[in-house]
Amino acid sequence: MTDCGQPPTTWTIDTSVGGAALSNVSPIGPSIDFTQTNPPSGYQMNYVVCNGGGFAGTQAVYDVRWNIQQISTSPPSSSYLVTIAAEPRGMTNNRFTFALPVTFRTFVGPQ
Repeated sequence: MTDCGQPPTTWTIDTSVGGAALSNVSPIGPSIDFTQTNPPSGYQMNYVVCNGGGFAGTQAVYDVRWNIQQISTSPPSSSYLVTIAAEPRGMTNNRFTFALPVTFRTFVGPQ
């Protein structure tokens, strides 16, 4: 995956079981823990979005992290829960720059 940085960064995405730390503070299940300062390599990227601010030439940077959990090993298939979250990089919890992370959860299994 390549972002819109200057120069563009090509990111390596690890798809094996493991990943960024999870916290269980969400009422809907585990969420990515953005307080972890050094997530495992291959499970985090500072992704630069082209024109992310709405103005020509403006870029936005998002801290994107993911975690992969194996939830079933029953033959002939395995199932996984993939949790991906992103938040604007450099966020501070004040009234001018506060934003909650966006989290996606999906199940992955055989076709």
